[in-house]
Amino acid sequence: MAKIISGQLAVWKDKKGFGFIKPDHGGDDVFIHITAIQFASRRPFSGDVIHFQMEAEANGRFKAVNAMIEGATIASSRQGFPRIGWFLLIMVVVMGGYFYDQMVNDGAVQASLGALFANLLLGAVSA
Repeated sequence: MAKIISGQLAVWKDKKGFGFIKPDHGGDDVFIHITAIQFASRRPFSGDVIHFQMEAEANGRFKAVNAMIEGATIASSRQGFPRIGWFLLIMVVVMGGYFYDQMVNDGAVQASLGALFANLLLGAVSA
């Protein structure tokens, strides 16, 4: 397991998503990309203390990996339900209600799935 190093984020270019850490032990600044920061509830700022591991790049320089921002709350890797998940959940509920209504009122499901979507998209389904 690689050693965990601490340092201060000396430069952070938020629009580009990268910066440089000045390690506490001295030496050259270490490159850090936003993808190296794990489970942070916020983006980093210049001056933040970063705990990270170092990995050698092909050019011989080092980059930060498995980084964490000191003092930032740890967010779950899955923040909330994705928008597509909400859309699919709503569609399942709407379609389930529609088919239930068809079965109760007509005794059988009379509309095909394609017709249901066409009605939903055209706004022809009435409550």
